Amino acid sequence: MSVVGLDHIDVYISPKNYNTIINFLKETKIGLKVEYEVLDTELDIKVSRFHIKPARAEGVLFSVISPLTPKSSWWEQIKKFGEGINHTAFRVNNIQKIMTKLAGWNSKICIDPLTESTITKPVAGVEGAQHFHLNRHLTGMWGMQMITYECKKCKSPLKPNFKYCYNCGESVYLNPSLTERKTMDSV
Repeated sequence: MSVVGLDHIDVYISPKNYNTIINFLKETKIGLKVEYEVLDTELDIKVSRFHIKPARAEGVLFSVISPLTPKSSWWEQIKKFGEGINHTAFRVNNIQKIMTKLAGWNSKICIDPLTESTITKPVAGVEGAQHFHLNRHLTGMWGMQMITYECKKCKSPLKPNFKYCYNCGESVYLNPSLTERKTMDSV
């Protein structure tokens, strides 16, 4: 297995606390730069993503996510696990090899983060991401995600905080609407 580094941290916050947290992060000037803010009515969430870029590092994304209504699946996550860090995501090489190795340890370890159903192929996400979560009932800890990014055109691995594929030059950076969700089998 090859973990390349920490990719992002997602924090789930209830609507009543969202503005307090966002204002604190913006106003304290502790070095967090707003990468983007999205209101996604299809998924029923709002997202503020900050870029933490320490010296001599590619950086980590820190997302604050809040459901818009009680029908949101994110609201269910908050009710189930509470507010705070929902998961940390580790950027990896060869995600399918990692899934196979983990499934050899326990066939129910790799799950789709929204349905919590066991999967054998990574889930497609935004920005060319392929990812899965580790079943927190088996790991006994907070949510952990394994994630990798690849160019949709040439399938080359993408570097962190990318704007284009270094292999084919394809523009790949998106301001995500977070709406593209399908298993890799259907891509």
